[in-house]
Amino acid sequence: MIKLRTFLILNLILGLLCSSVYAETIISSNITTDTTWTKKNSPYIIVNNIDVYPDVTLTLEPGVEVHFPKEYDGWRYPGDLDIYGELIAIGTQNDLIVFTGVGGVYVGLIEFKKGAVGATYDINGNYSKGSVLKYCSITNTHGIASEVNLCVLNSELSNNYGLIILKC
Repeated sequence: MIKLRTFLILNLILGLLCSSVYAETIISSNITTDTTWTKKNSPYIIVNNIDVYPDVTLTLEPGVEVHFPKEYDGWRYPGDLDIYGELIAIGTQNDLIVFTGVGGVYVGLIEFKKGAVGATYDINGNYSKGSVLKYCSITNTHGIASEVNLCVLNSELSNNYGLIILKC
C-alpha cells in the first residue's frame, strides 16, 4: 500500500512538473485589444491569418517563440501576422524573440500594413517608439514586408524568402 501511494505521488509530481515546462498557445483569431505574449505561454502557433487591429499594440516578451506551421488541422500554410496597429518585439541578447516557419521553409509572413504604427527616432537617430523588432531571430519564413518605417535592431534574418520594404 505504501509503495502504491509513493508511486502515485511521484507520478502526480512528475506530471505537474512536465505540464509546467511546456506550454503552447494556438492563435486563431485577430488581436483586437492590447495584448502581451509571454515566454511562459510560448510557443504561439499562428493557425490563421492574424490581424493586429489599428490602435492595438501586440507586445512580445523576451524569449517568446512564434511558430508558423506548414500545416495545421489539414490546412496548408495556414497563416500570416498582419500588423495594422503596432508590434513591439524587444528581446535581449541572451533571450531572443523567435519567429520561425515549422515543417518547411518560407512559411508565414510578418507584414506591417499601410497605417500601422511606424518607428520614430530621437534627434540622435535612436529608436524612440513605434513598431520594432529588436533581438529577434526570424528564420524559415516568407520574411518581413513593411509599408511603414520599421525599426529592426540586433536581429537575425536567415533562410527567409525575403525582406520587402515598400515605403521608408
